[in-house]
Amino acid sequence: MSKVLDYKHSSTEIDFSKASAASKIGEKNDCSVRAIATAVGVTYDAAHRYMKDVIGRKDRKGAKGMTDKLEAFTDHDNPIQTAGDINFKYKKIPTVSLCNEYKLRGEIVHRKKTVKSFIDAFRKGTFLVFVSNHVFTIKDGVLIDNYGEEFRPTRKVLNAFKVDVVPSEVQLELF
Repeated sequence: MSKVLDYKHSSTEIDFSKASAASKIGEKNDCSVRAIATAVGVTYDAAHRYMKDVIGRKDRKGAKGMTDKLEAFTDHDNPIQTAGDINFKYKKIPTVSLCNEYKLRGEIVHRKKTVKSFIDAFRKGTFLVFVSNHVFTIKDGVLIDNYGEEFRPTRKVLNAFKVDVVPSEVQLELF
């Protein structure tokens, strides 16, 4: 029997070692925090602060309207975001790229990609992928999500954003 898709649990991919005593680790509805942490490569606390300060996420409430805010960042003159000490930017995946084309009774039909078909189409890169009431990371074809989500490859992809880490400009000082 072959594997449906490559999968990693977000808890094993996030650096919890620097978690503060006031950390919200383990709170409910934190998929957006975990997705940012795994996509960008920052600690849970840094991702939590970013989601609260920049996206407007309230503790234990999820991140309503997150796709609209990310889309606004892609259109902005300076799209570079910062979480922890990592700079990154988003690029929205066009809606047409999130659909598959089928021939049904002689007609061409467009249907939303499933998580599995999204991974097949986008094998390289890091993506925040939005399905109904949930967001997770796909990094180089590997799904990084919460426990229990690995057996749901047929969920329909509603939105996706490519996440690119921007190298920090290092100023070298000459003697």
